[in-house]
Amino acid sequence: MNSIITQFKSDLNTLCKFSNVLLYFLDMLEAADKSHDAINALASNPELVSLIQNCGDNMEKLTKTIGPIASDISRKDAWAKAKPKPRGKGYANFEVDEPPLIDGNLDDCPEKYNFDDYLRHHKAKTGRELKPIKTKTGQYKIDYDGCCPECGAPREYLYDNVVSMGQLLCKCCKTTFTTHKTHLNKITLRCPHCKYALVLKHDRKGYNVYTCPNNNCTYRVKRINTLKNRGIPMAEIRSGRHKVRYFTRIFDINYEELEKMKLLTSGIKDKLSNINNPQIILGLVLTYYSSYALSSRKTAAIMNDVHEVDISHQTVLNYATYTAKVIEPFLEGYKYNLSNIITGDETYIKIAGKHAYVFFFSDSNKKIITSYHVFCNRDTLAAIKSMYQSIKKYQGNIPKDLEFITDGNPIYRAAQVFFNLEGINFDLSQVIGIRNQDKTSKMYRPHKQITERLNRTYKYYYSDSNGFSNITCANIYMILFTANFNFLRPHSGLGYKVPIEVSEIQEQSNIQSKWLKLIELGYKMIA
Repeated sequence: MNSIITQFKSDLNTLCKFSNVLLYFLDMLEAADKSHDAINALASNPELVSLIQNCGDNMEKLTKTIGPIASDISRKDAWAKAKPKPRGKGYANFEVDEPPLIDGNLDDCPEKYNFDDYLRHHKAKTGRELKPIKTKTGQYKIDYDGCCPECGAPREYLYDNVVSMGQLLCKCCKTTFTTHKTHLNKITLRCPHCKYALVLKHDRKGYNVYTCPNNNCTYRVKRINTLKNRGIPMAEIRSGRHKVRYFTRIFDINYEELEKMKLLTSGIKDKLSNINNPQIILGLVLTYYSSYALSSRKTAAIMNDVHEVDISHQTVLNYATYTAKVIEPFLEGYKYNLSNIITGDETYIKIAGKHAYVFFFSDSNKKIITSYHVFCNRDTLAAIKSMYQSIKKYQGNIPKDLEFITDGNPIYRAAQVFFNLEGINFDLSQVIGIRNQDKTSKMYRPHKQITERLNRTYKYYYSDSNGFSNITCANIYMILFTANFNFLRPHSGLGYKVPIEVSEIQEQSNIQSKWLKLIELGYKMIA
């Protein structure tokens, strides 16, 4: 191959030499003052003109043929010679330290609790007593069972601050506060290693991060010495890639509030027993709307065209809402037989033109959905509530080897920290990316793919429903979807059996009767 290229280069060099000589003579002719007859005859010779044109065309074809090949080889050589770019250095791992020491107690400050003084001052000023807040339609009803941290007013004098969502407002002292962060200014958090007062490092969504600022803290000195012994230079240690200081996280929610968390259908009146149509019509509506994923308008059209039952699409939505109110306690109170592996993931949907986030947790071995919720935000609080809903399904018998499998979103690691601080321990395995780049991802990828398949199934059902206008309606549909998925829908992965076989439901001959039996079991759970 090299000999052919060498001969080819020699021929091209000869051609170039003759071209240069020819150009030289042509320059001389062009510089001549007078044009002789011989020169005119040479310039008008058609054979000469044809030879020059053919030569130019052939050289152009030769360039077009050789050029791309040479450019491709040159590009590959450049990539091969280029130095590999250094891979980005990752962040420090999400680690958990022991709880901090708490210095100070709210009960030690009785002078702050002057609720009676406010009552006496208001009566002296206005001549009448300061009455508690009227709930009326429940607009100002709150879940907070504590009192005002400033004056000690009971919860009857507290209501939601409509100006700033997420805050409570005291009717007596007009103080605004959140249920947890306000208490932090009444206490001092101290490092358990050096007793130094902690300082606020980060104000995250759902929790605050406090750190020990003491450079001579025994925890920091020990960590730095450990990293130095591993051969890590001090410049890299100071870069922030390695955790050397004591950290703790204070969450915006506690476990007691999770236990008092209301059901998704709280506030919805139970009108299922007052519907005008027979029960079999209710069963058919739920079958078309939930089991076969038809929209409310298509369900109403089928009921009119096929079954000759005149109902509107709003009636279909009303039936769905009333049914969700009844069967949600059954979904939450049923004694599930779960394995020790729970897989979770989140996906997004559009509600009224805005993103909302669906959190699913399920037993991937038994295909049982354990947590189902739609949130406005994809944050730590949403992860905590979703994990709690799954943990609650064990009804106090939490396996010692309980393991959650999620993606690499750090909100799940923060949620694990929250439960660890509450004495609930479990392992968290995170499957990173779409390729198995570590042992954990390779081991738990099949479980994660099952959850991804659940997300696709839900989106298939949700797309035919044409969406919803608010979060409440979306969560109502989640209840019906979960009930159908767990108790009524056969799964090919389970040999075309339902994940949870309830004998009373399986005895029914058709799907509409199974829905009615599920409603009956829901009423028994409520009673």
